[in-house]
Amino acid sequence: MWAWYVKQLSSRPLLTGMFSTATILFSGDVIAQQLIERRTKHDWVRTARMSAMGGFVVAPAIRTWYLTLDKMFGSSMLLSTAAKKLVADQLCFAPCFVAVFITINNLLQGKSMDLIENQLRSDYGNIIVTNWMIWVPFPDPQLQTDPTPAQTDVLQCHCPGLEYLPGIQNQLSESYRLRR
Repeated sequence: MWAWYVKQLSSRPLLTGMFSTATILFSGDVIAQQLIERRTKHDWVRTARMSAMGGFVVAPAIRTWYLTLDKMFGSSMLLSTAAKKLVADQLCFAPCFVAVFITINNLLQGKSMDLIENQLRSDYGNIIVTNWMIWVPFPDPQLQTDPTPAQTDVLQCHCPGLEYLPGIQNQLSESYRLRR
């Protein structure tokens, strides 16, 4: 199975990354609803939305960003290269992408721009700090790897996100419920 997956990464890197990321966000939302929020009735629309966000927003954005980092800093395995990529990732990409993710997620739920702006004002800082707490101590392995077909594989490189995403989804849901 793994050999087939790696072959797919080589022949269809974007499509495979989209499927992998959709699966991670699907799983993260199921974990958030069942284990963190302990919902008695699962919100499958929310899970589908998160999965679609993973496949159609997160995967293409992250793949493009990591390819850009390789062009900017090279793809050597030097610690200094990985450090530069980590700093650029966490100071440039992450703050912008968190805002984009929150905005698109809320727009897909039909929320008004005023509500989205309020949520960004109240939750954005906490989400960025949580992001830094996860990704700075445990940076993506692909920030310090030679380019391979699996380099842009979100499943391989973003497994810490499976622990991060349920908490963020729960925080966003809880914040919205409190404002209703």
